[in-house]
Amino acid sequence: MHRLTFLNVVLLLFVRWSTLCAQDGEFDWQQGRELHAGIRYTRLEVEQPRRMVVHGVRIDAWTPGLRLHTTSRRDEWVAGKTETNRQTTRDFLRQSRAGGIPTVLAINADAFSPWPAPYDQPTPTDLAGLAVATGTVVSQGSGSPSLIQRKTGSLKIEATGPDTDTSDMELAVSGFALCLDNGQPISSGDDLHPRTGLGLSQDGRYLVAVAIDGRQPESLGATTQELGRWLRHFGAHRGINMDGGGSTTLAWWDPSSEDADKCRLLNRPVGNGVRAERLPAVLFVPTERANGNNLGVAIHSQQTTHDVNPLHNEPFVMGDEMLVYFNAFSRQQPHPCPFGTRSIGVARLRRDGFAGLQAAADAVEGRLITKPLQIAGDRLLLNVEQRGGEGSVNVALLDEQGNELPGHGFAESLPITTDAVRAPLRWKTHSDVASVRGRTARVALCLRGHTIVYALAFAD
Repeated sequence: MHRLTFLNVVLLLFVRWSTLCAQDGEFDWQQGRELHAGIRYTRLEVEQPRRMVVHGVRIDAWTPGLRLHTTSRRDEWVAGKTETNRQTTRDFLRQSRAGGIPTVLAINADAFSPWPAPYDQPTPTDLAGLAVATGTVVSQGSGSPSLIQRKTGSLKIEATGPDTDTSDMELAVSGFALCLDNGQPISSGDDLHPRTGLGLSQDGRYLVAVAIDGRQPESLGATTQELGRWLRHFGAHRGINMDGGGSTTLAWWDPSSEDADKCRLLNRPVGNGVRAERLPAVLFVPTERANGNNLGVAIHSQQTTHDVNPLHNEPFVMGDEMLVYFNAFSRQQPHPCPFGTRSIGVARLRRDGFAGLQAAADAVEGRLITKPLQIAGDRLLLNVEQRGGEGSVNVALLDEQGNELPGHGFAESLPITTDAVRAPLRWKTHSDVASVRGRTARVALCLRGHTIVYALAFAD
């Protein structure tokens, strides 16, 4: 108990300092707490424009073994009537783990009907928008925006309707409306409620989840425009206002807990719908609502064929890093340890970052054209670093005679200005290279400023 109290005090002091510039610029996720591999969390408290507690999570969708999943159809499924069984977010997490899915984080998703209903009971329900679970349609689209994961693993946010093609979807959850589009929060009314938001970074690598507490003494809630601002602050470029109010719930699996049930709430939900803003803070007790569907994040262990002794192997490739294990010891030590104290260390290197190309000077463009390559995937990924200042890289595809392929020239290229090991290349009218897959082409790069390019690769 004393350990938890001390930790809470430390976190509270950090949180109050952090909120002095809560929505200025983009949040530094190195300051966030790592819940599990690829998942970072932060809790911020603000006093302006009103008391508000904001929970932010950034999920690296490229983390090896990381998988998304959502609520599946109920056994007696009837489209548009009884599609899922309502379930609290924590019960969804617990049931997923009991069923063999190593879920470590969960958040509520879409709105549902009928409502009102017994707030914490697992009654059958109809979802408001598109829902797809492991490739199976749970609920048809209704025109609202959806977070979609393709069977290739890529993530996207787009509007979906009854006629939307779902054949290549592995997962989909939906919300009410966009609250962030092209990096701009969308205007809204001034009504205050607990809010749940899901967003994507511009390159599609990071899934951002936000839960804002409301209807309680310590946090009065937010508008949907404010939700969009928080999604942007945490790194999203586009975002959805999901089901909020009493449904807003964020939970995780705490491996450090000594309890058998390690499922913990990160926010303080008001599932019973009671407005408790005027209640003394010490009397407020969170309650959990059974929601129509939930979104879970699971971390599956990765199998390896390496020797169990890493000191005799090539570097391990782990996500975006290469790990080199080594044996170190000190010499000139007295008997009985003439070689001194021994230890095993690890060096972390950028994946494929041994050699790179950079423009000769800030004011000079660096140009490179590869030899002819077969376009062997739907996406072209670039390993690029911005070192010591601003920079960018544009890419064009050329035929074997050196002419730009239509729609894939320098003029149409969207510049990469971020630091990423696998940054997807896009053009104004093409989000990938699927339309020219199988062709032979040269890749032309134009580098500016402090950009360093290490490698390129094709991927599905």
